[in-house]
Amino acid sequence: MPAPRHLLRHPATIHTTRPTCTPHIHHPGSINVLATVVAIVLVDRLGRRFLFLEGGLQCSVALGVLALLIGIAFPGDTTTASSM
Repeated sequence: MPAPRHLLRHPATIHTTRPTCTPHIHHPGSINVLATVVAIVLVDRLGRRFLFLEGGLQCSVALGVLALLIGIAFPGDTTTASSM
């Protein structure tokens, strides 16, 4: 999984007053390389089809849990966007 864009575009001028500004510049790139290697190894071992189905299953479970938590947080609330 690639790193988010805001981590990749860290301006070098923010930490120029400190002598340790170089790690702040190179750290996001190393995280991106590590995440890419992990993704390549996982896809190679598990396969694209399995990861696709597993991701779909995880999304379905997360949506179900979210719907349950919203139902618990707002019991009896039947208002819809069209009635507002």
